[in-house]
Amino acid sequence: MQQKKIICRVLELIDNSLGEKLTLQKLADLSGYSLVQLTRLFNEFADITPMRYVNTLRIIRSAQLLSDTDKRITDIAFECGFESLEVFERSFKKYFGVTAFRFRKSCFAEPDPFYLSAKIYYERLRTMLIDGGARFDWGKTAEQYAKYRDLYPSEFWETMKQMGVNGKRVLDIGTGTGVLPLNMADNGGEFIGADISAEMLEQAKLKCEHLPNVKFVHADAHCLPFEDSCFDAVTALQC
Repeated sequence: MQQKKIICRVLELIDNSLGEKLTLQKLADLSGYSLVQLTRLFNEFADITPMRYVNTLRIIRSAQLLSDTDKRITDIAFECGFESLEVFERSFKKYFGVTAFRFRKSCFAEPDPFYLSAKIYYERLRTMLIDGGARFDWGKTAEQYAKYRDLYPSEFWETMKQMGVNGKRVLDIGTGTGVLPLNMADNGGEFIGADISAEMLEQAKLKCEHLPNVKFVHADAHCLPFEDSCFDAVTALQC
């Protein structure tokens, strides 16, 4: 657990310092590890080296600025922490396959944020402290979710049917209190709801107990107990 906290501290520093000169030595000093130790630990959690992560995060942020602002490409490069325009252009093209200029002029989709591997992203969420230092507990909100979360209009469920979700074997990730299975199961098919909160699933089971084609599994979305290709569709309503 201590190592996870250290990695999250390093990630926070990187997030807040992309425009500055970041070195592996600076990250190592923050972590209390040697350069070799930090690189090994970071790789264990992220499958990527610390400085490669820094570079990738800078590229993603620059792509967002290219999409959302009219700032000059040179200004964006330096704002995101690149040493020179040449280094930025080389890194950007290697990542996206096109120059920054072409990226801005073309109809590229908005760049996705980069969160390392699913493993480190999830640990990042788990170690976030909120509510006066207490870890967030989904169980405390389960009853309120069950009462008030099902707010979707009928048109939404009709759209889901048109997308072909009904009548299939569906895995609903982050199912919470089972809103999606509850609204879709009458159309046939089989629904498996997975959630990390046992309390949420207890509420889901109560709401869906009259539906024989709905089941729930207590599981982490990043480590699901299913074989590959055993579902026709996977949904994630709000997670």
